[in-house]
Amino acid sequence: MEPLPTRSVLALADAITPRYRLAVWLGFGLGLREGEALGLTEARVEFLKRRIRIEQQAQRGTLVELKTKASRRTLPVDDGVLAEIAGHMQRYSPGPEGVLITNRIRKIPRRSSFGDCWREAVEKAGLPKGTRFHDLRHYYASTLIAANLNPKSIQRRLGHATIAETFDTYGHLFPDDEDLGRGAIDAKIEKDLAEQSRNKKEA
Repeated sequence: MEPLPTRSVLALADAITPRYRLAVWLGFGLGLREGEALGLTEARVEFLKRRIRIEQQAQRGTLVELKTKASRRTLPVDDGVLAEIAGHMQRYSPGPEGVLITNRIRKIPRRSSFGDCWREAVEKAGLPKGTRFHDLRHYYASTLIAANLNPKSIQRRLGHATIAETFDTYGHLFPDDEDLGRGAIDAKIEKDLAEQSRNKKEA
């Protein structure tokens, strides 16, 4: 699994029909699964707290419960994603049960029709045939790993049931054990000697 580059996820957001642009941002900006993105409601977006609650998903044009307890989660949201959500809400009125992303008749999109638009966007963006919505989730996970987030935090944000699932999927993206901790001893000695020197001067 090789994560998509940033230019590719942004190209997909620009290429897909505007009504579904937000779904792409929710995929690569928050790691949401397709059903979770299409099932997000305005009530679960907390702008002041800069977070969203994932509590349901869209399935066959309706909102249903999530498959696992781990999938139910609260995610911190970056400003760029919040701006996309706010812009979408200004352009499109919510659909059934306050769902943010709707089709042209203001219903919850079905997977088949959304899939058609997704494949068109993939082709328009010049990406390989077979590029999946799930690949946006890999982009999100790889970005968190590169930012040195604790693996347990990454597990919770992705909604994985176990840490083993996270490592099985993304273990190759974490730093090799041989590289971890290199420089830690030098930094510790340098810090402690500097502190000792300051204390002597103050005394």
